[in-house]
Amino acid sequence: YNWRDKFLAAVNDGNQLGRSAPIFTEPYSQVDVSLGYNFSERLSLQAEVINLGDSVLRQHGRTKEEVYAVTQTGRRYMLGLRYKF
Repeated sequence: YNWRDKFLAAVNDGNQLGRSAPIFTEPYSQVDVSLGYNFSERLSLQAEVINLGDSVLRQHGRTKEEVYAVTQTGRRYMLGLRYKF
C-alpha cells in the first residue's frame, strides 16, 4: 500500500496575467500486489498487479476547481518466468 498526502508539485512560470501559479497534487493512494513461487533453485514464477484499485492522480491550481491534470494509468498486470542457466 502506498499513500502520499497533498503536496506542491510545481510553480509554473506564469499565466495570461503574468502571475505564477502553483500546481498541487491531491492525496493519492495505491495498492500493489505481488506473488512469487520457486519451483526449483533454477525456475521461478512472479506475478504482479500494480494499482489494484485503479486509483486516479489529480492535480489542480489554487483551488480544486482549477483542474490542471487528471492521470489514470489503470490497473497493470505482469507475469514473469525466470530460469537460471
